[in-house]
Amino acid sequence: MTPQAVKILGGYLVQGRGEAGEQIVKDALAIAQAGAFSVVLEQIPEPPARRIADELDVPTIGMAAPSTS
Repeated sequence: MTPQAVKILGGYLVQGRGEAGEQIVKDALAIAQAGAFSVVLEQIPEPPARRIADELDVPTIGMAAPSTS
């Protein structure tokens, strides 16, 4: 989530629910394999965020995560 992408993504909305979450996991893994030193997760629900944090060898930073309740 970046200010530059707000209009493309439809606003400051939670990203990564359902099948979109699986794509975000795949993208995060690809970014890490390409040499990223860390990944910032913003507006992503807990299940895909946890998978990313568990599967990556680089640090993850979570911001503005939606409530799971």
